[in-house]
Amino acid sequence: MTVFICGSTGRLGRSVAKVFEQEAKVVAPTRQELDLRSKDDIKEAIEANRPSILINCAAWTDVDGCEKNPELAKDINATLPQQLSELSKKVGAHLVHISTDFVFDGKTDIPYNEKQLPNPLSVYGKTKLDGEIGVGPSATIIRTSWLQAQDDSNMVKWILENFKKTGPVEVPNDRRANLTFVSDLLPVIKHFAESRYEGLVHATNRGTTNWCEFAKFIAEKSHNDPNRVIPSEEEKLNRIAERPAFSALDNSVIREEKIDPIQHHQDAVLGLLRQT
Repeated sequence: MTVFICGSTGRLGRSVAKVFEQEAKVVAPTRQELDLRSKDDIKEAIEANRPSILINCAAWTDVDGCEKNPELAKDINATLPQQLSELSKKVGAHLVHISTDFVFDGKTDIPYNEKQLPNPLSVYGKTKLDGEIGVGPSATIIRTSWLQAQDDSNMVKWILENFKKTGPVEVPNDRRANLTFVSDLLPVIKHFAESRYEGLVHATNRGTTNWCEFAKFIAEKSHNDPNRVIPSEEEKLNRIAERPAFSALDNSVIREEKIDPIQHHQDAVLGLLRQT
Protein backbone atom coordinates (compact mmCIF):
# COMPACT_ATOMS: atom_id res chain seq x y z
CA MET A 1 0.00 0.00 0.00
CA THR A 2 1.24 3.46 -0.93
CA VAL A 3 -0.10 6.54 0.87
CA PHE A 4 0.49 9.95 -0.70
CA ILE A 5 0.18 12.97 1.60
CA CYS A 6 -0.28 16.54 0.44
CA GLY A 7 0.57 19.13 3.06
CA SER A 8 3.01 16.84 4.82
CA THR A 9 4.97 19.66 6.46
CA GLY A 10 2.00 20.93 8.50
CA ARG A 11 1.29 19.78 12.06
CA LEU A 12 -1.36 17.32 10.89
CA GLY A 13 0.44 16.11 7.77
CA ARG A 14 3.60 15.21 9.71
CA SER A 15 1.61 13.13 12.17
CA VAL A 16 -0.43 11.39 9.46
CA ALA A 17 2.79 10.38 7.72
CA LYS A 18 4.15 8.81 10.94
CA VAL A 19 0.97 6.78 11.49
CA PHE A 20 0.97 5.23 8.01
CA GLU A 21 4.76 4.71 7.88
CA GLN A 22 4.34 1.72 10.21
CA GLU A 23 2.56 -0.37 7.59
CA ALA A 24 2.72 1.37 4.20
CA LYS A 25 5.02 3.15 1.82
CA VAL A 26 4.46 6.84 2.50
CA VAL A 27 5.16 9.54 -0.07
CA ALA A 28 5.11 12.89 1.73
CA PRO A 29 6.77 15.61 -0.35
CA THR A 30 7.67 18.88 1.35
CA ARG A 31 6.76 22.32 0.00
CA GLN A 32 10.22 22.52 -1.54
CA GLU A 33 9.80 19.15 -3.26
CA LEU A 34 6.29 19.73 -4.61
CA ASP A 35 4.66 23.01 -5.62
CA LEU A 36 0.99 22.58 -4.71
CA ARG A 37 0.02 25.37 -7.12
CA SER A 38 1.58 23.54 -10.08
CA LYS A 39 -0.93 21.22 -11.73
CA ASP A 40 1.78 19.58 -13.81
CA ASP A 41 4.04 18.86 -10.83
CA ILE A 42 1.19 17.33 -8.81
CA LYS A 43 0.02 15.24 -11.75
CA GLU A 44 3.54 13.93 -12.34
CA ALA A 45 4.09 13.08 -8.64
CA ILE A 46 0.81 11.21 -8.20
CA GLU A 47 0.98 9.34 -11.49
CA ALA A 48 4.58 8.30 -10.73
CA ASN A 49 3.66 6.90 -7.29
CA ARG A 50 0.12 5.62 -8.03
CA PRO A 51 -0.99 5.62 -4.37
CA SER A 52 -3.90 3.59 -3.07
CA ILE A 53 -4.71 6.31 -0.53
CA LEU A 54 -4.30 10.04 -1.12
CA ILE A 55 -4.65 12.28 1.93
CA ASN A 56 -4.98 16.03 1.52
CA CYS A 57 -3.86 17.88 4.64
CA ALA A 58 -2.87 20.94 2.61
CA ALA A 59 -4.81 24.13 3.32
CA TRP A 60 -4.27 27.83 3.76
CA THR A 61 -5.75 28.24 7.24
CA ASP A 62 -4.86 31.91 7.85
CA VAL A 63 -8.49 33.08 8.05
CA ASP A 64 -7.67 36.79 7.80
CA GLY A 65 -4.94 36.15 5.20
CA CYS A 66 -7.52 34.42 2.99
CA GLU A 67 -9.71 37.52 3.21
CA LYS A 68 -6.80 39.65 1.92
CA ASN A 69 -5.72 37.20 -0.80
CA PRO A 70 -8.78 35.28 -2.05
CA GLU A 71 -6.97 34.03 -5.16
CA LEU A 72 -4.33 32.17 -3.15
CA ALA A 73 -7.06 30.85 -0.85
CA LYS A 74 -8.95 29.56 -3.89
CA ASP A 75 -5.82 27.91 -5.35
CA ILE A 76 -4.95 25.96 -2.20
CA ASN A 77 -8.34 25.38 -0.58
CA ALA A 78 -10.57 24.83 -3.61
CA THR A 79 -8.67 24.22 -6.86
CA LEU A 80 -6.09 21.81 -5.39
CA PRO A 81 -8.68 19.44 -3.85
CA GLN A 82 -10.60 19.28 -7.13
CA GLN A 83 -7.41 18.39 -9.00
CA LEU A 84 -6.53 15.75 -6.40
CA SER A 85 -9.99 14.25 -6.85
CA GLU A 86 -9.49 13.95 -10.61
CA LEU A 87 -6.03 12.41 -10.16
CA SER A 88 -7.16 9.99 -7.45
CA LYS A 89 -9.83 8.62 -9.80
CA LYS A 90 -7.21 8.18 -12.54
CA VAL A 91 -4.89 6.08 -10.39
CA GLY A 92 -7.61 4.31 -8.36
CA ALA A 93 -6.72 6.00 -5.07
CA HIS A 94 -9.17 6.78 -2.29
CA LEU A 95 -9.06 10.49 -1.43
CA VAL A 96 -9.29 11.73 2.16
CA HIS A 97 -9.75 15.50 2.38
CA ILE A 98 -9.43 17.47 5.64
CA SER A 99 -11.93 20.31 6.04
CA THR A 100 -13.15 22.69 8.71
CA ASP A 101 -15.98 23.88 10.97
CA PHE A 102 -15.71 27.28 9.22
CA VAL A 103 -18.06 26.02 6.51
CA PHE A 104 -20.90 26.83 8.96
CA ASP A 105 -22.27 30.27 9.91
CA GLY A 106 -22.54 29.61 13.66
CA LYS A 107 -26.12 30.88 13.96
CA THR A 108 -27.17 28.10 16.31
CA ASP A 109 -26.26 26.69 19.71
CA ILE A 110 -26.61 23.01 18.81
CA PRO A 111 -23.55 21.14 17.41
CA TYR A 112 -23.66 20.66 13.64
CA ASN A 113 -24.02 17.13 12.30
CA GLU A 114 -22.92 15.96 8.86
CA LYS A 115 -26.41 16.38 7.34
CA GLN A 116 -26.73 20.09 8.08
CA LEU A 117 -26.22 22.54 5.25
CA PRO A 118 -23.09 24.74 5.33
CA ASN A 119 -23.23 28.52 5.02
CA PRO A 120 -19.69 29.96 5.34
CA LEU A 121 -19.10 33.55 6.42
CA SER A 122 -15.52 34.12 5.24
CA VAL A 123 -13.32 33.60 2.18
CA TYR A 124 -11.57 30.82 4.10
CA GLY A 125 -14.87 29.07 4.84
CA LYS A 126 -16.16 29.55 1.28
CA THR A 127 -13.00 28.21 -0.35
CA LYS A 128 -12.92 25.23 2.02
CA LEU A 129 -16.55 24.47 1.12
CA ASP A 130 -15.64 24.75 -2.57
CA GLY A 131 -12.87 22.24 -1.86
CA GLU A 132 -15.40 19.84 -0.33
CA ILE A 133 -17.62 20.17 -3.39
CA GLY A 134 -14.58 19.72 -5.64
CA VAL A 135 -13.53 16.37 -4.14
CA GLY A 136 -16.99 14.98 -4.81
CA PRO A 137 -19.14 12.32 -3.14
CA SER A 138 -16.66 9.43 -3.43
CA ALA A 139 -14.05 11.03 -1.14
CA THR A 140 -13.85 10.97 2.64
CA ILE A 141 -14.25 14.56 3.88
CA ILE A 142 -13.21 14.96 7.51
CA ARG A 143 -14.24 18.24 9.13
CA THR A 144 -12.38 19.16 12.27
CA SER A 145 -11.59 22.27 14.34
CA TRP A 146 -9.06 23.95 16.64
CA LEU A 147 -6.31 21.43 15.92
CA GLN A 148 -3.81 20.92 18.74
CA ALA A 149 -0.56 19.00 18.25
CA GLN A 150 0.89 17.26 21.30
CA ASP A 151 4.49 17.47 20.07
CA ASP A 152 4.30 21.06 18.83
CA SER A 153 3.01 24.43 19.97
CA ASN A 154 -0.55 24.18 21.27
CA MET A 155 -2.93 26.18 23.42
CA VAL A 156 -2.21 24.12 26.54
CA LYS A 157 1.50 24.97 26.37
CA TRP A 158 0.76 28.59 25.45
CA ILE A 159 -1.57 29.03 28.43
CA LEU A 160 0.88 27.37 30.84
CA GLU A 161 3.71 29.61 29.59
CA ASN A 162 1.56 32.69 30.16
CA PHE A 163 0.81 31.64 33.72
CA LYS A 164 4.58 31.76 34.36
CA LYS A 165 4.46 35.51 33.65
CA THR A 166 2.85 38.16 35.82
CA GLY A 167 -0.48 39.82 35.16
CA PRO A 168 -3.66 38.61 33.47
CA VAL A 169 -3.79 35.83 30.88
CA GLU A 170 -5.78 37.24 27.97
CA VAL A 171 -7.54 34.82 25.64
CA PRO A 172 -10.27 35.26 23.00
CA ASN A 173 -13.80 34.62 24.22
CA ASP A 174 -15.91 35.25 21.13
CA ARG A 175 -16.29 31.71 19.75
CA ARG A 176 -17.49 28.31 20.96
CA ALA A 177 -16.29 25.16 19.24
CA ASN A 178 -14.48 21.86 19.86
CA LEU A 179 -10.78 21.34 20.31
CA THR A 180 -9.22 18.48 18.37
CA PHE A 181 -5.99 16.91 19.56
CA VAL A 182 -4.09 15.51 16.59
CA SER A 183 -3.28 12.24 18.36
CA ASP A 184 -7.03 11.66 18.83
CA LEU A 185 -7.81 12.52 15.21
CA LEU A 186 -5.23 10.18 13.66
CA PRO A 187 -7.07 6.87 14.34
CA VAL A 188 -10.19 8.38 12.77
CA ILE A 189 -8.32 9.42 9.61
CA LYS A 190 -6.74 5.97 9.40
CA HIS A 191 -10.05 4.13 9.86
CA PHE A 192 -11.94 6.09 7.20
CA ALA A 193 -9.01 6.05 4.77
CA GLU A 194 -8.55 2.29 4.96
CA SER A 195 -12.29 1.57 4.79
CA ARG A 196 -12.55 3.94 1.79
CA TYR A 197 -15.54 5.65 3.36
CA GLU A 198 -17.49 7.91 1.02
CA GLY A 199 -18.95 11.07 2.53
CA LEU A 200 -18.67 13.56 5.37
CA VAL A 201 -17.26 12.83 8.82
CA HIS A 202 -17.14 15.27 11.74
CA ALA A 203 -14.18 14.48 13.99
CA THR A 204 -13.36 16.52 17.09
CA ASN A 205 -12.74 15.91 20.76
CA ARG A 206 -15.95 15.94 22.77
CA GLY A 207 -16.93 18.96 24.83
CA THR A 208 -17.86 22.39 23.49
CA THR A 209 -15.88 25.25 24.98
CA ASN A 210 -14.36 28.68 24.40
CA TRP A 211 -10.78 29.71 25.08
CA CYS A 212 -11.60 31.42 28.40
CA GLU A 213 -13.33 28.33 29.80
CA PHE A 214 -10.50 26.21 28.47
CA ALA A 215 -7.80 28.39 30.03
CA LYS A 216 -9.62 28.38 33.39
CA PHE A 217 -9.82 24.59 33.33
CA ILE A 218 -6.07 24.40 32.69
CA ALA A 219 -5.46 26.90 35.52
CA GLU A 220 -7.45 24.80 37.99
CA LYS A 221 -5.73 21.56 37.02
CA SER A 222 -2.22 23.07 37.03
CA HIS A 223 -2.60 24.86 40.40
CA ASN A 224 -2.79 28.33 38.88
CA ASP A 225 -5.34 31.06 39.61
CA PRO A 226 -8.25 30.85 37.14
CA ASN A 227 -9.22 34.44 38.03
CA ARG A 228 -6.18 35.61 36.09
CA VAL A 229 -7.89 34.52 32.86
CA ILE A 230 -9.66 37.42 31.15
CA PRO A 231 -11.26 37.77 27.71
CA SER A 232 -9.28 39.69 25.09
CA GLU A 233 -10.72 43.02 24.05
CA GLU A 234 -12.23 42.89 20.54
CA GLU A 235 -9.89 45.53 19.08
CA LYS A 236 -6.84 43.61 20.29
CA LEU A 237 -7.86 40.58 18.23
CA ASN A 238 -7.45 42.71 15.06
CA ARG A 239 -9.64 40.41 12.98
CA ILE A 240 -10.70 41.04 9.39
CA ALA A 241 -12.76 37.96 8.53
CA GLU A 242 -16.10 37.14 10.12
CA ARG A 243 -16.00 33.94 12.17
CA PRO A 244 -18.82 31.63 13.24
CA ALA A 245 -19.70 32.36 16.88
CA PHE A 246 -20.66 28.71 17.44
CA SER A 247 -19.22 25.93 15.30
CA ALA A 248 -19.20 22.83 17.49
CA LEU A 249 -19.38 19.61 15.46
CA ASP A 250 -21.48 16.57 16.30
CA ASN A 251 -19.53 13.38 15.51
CA SER A 252 -22.64 11.45 14.47
CA VAL A 253 -21.00 9.39 11.69
CA ILE A 254 -18.30 8.18 14.10
CA ARG A 255 -21.07 6.97 16.42
CA GLU A 256 -22.87 5.27 13.52
CA GLU A 257 -19.66 3.53 12.43
CA LYS A 258 -19.34 2.14 15.96
CA ILE A 259 -15.65 2.96 16.20
CA ASP A 260 -14.15 4.21 19.46
CA PRO A 261 -15.49 7.69 20.25
CA ILE A 262 -12.97 10.52 20.49
CA GLN A 263 -12.23 11.38 24.13
CA HIS A 264 -13.36 14.58 25.83
CA HIS A 265 -10.91 17.46 25.38
CA GLN A 266 -10.56 17.75 29.18
CA ASP A 267 -9.25 14.17 29.35
CA ALA A 268 -6.76 15.00 26.60
CA VAL A 269 -5.63 18.07 28.56
CA LEU A 270 -5.19 16.05 31.76
CA GLY A 271 -3.02 13.61 29.80
CA LEU A 272 -0.84 16.46 28.56
CA LEU A 273 -0.55 18.00 32.04
CA ARG A 274 0.68 14.68 33.44
CA GLN A 275 3.54 14.83 30.90
CA THR A 276 4.66 18.35 31.87
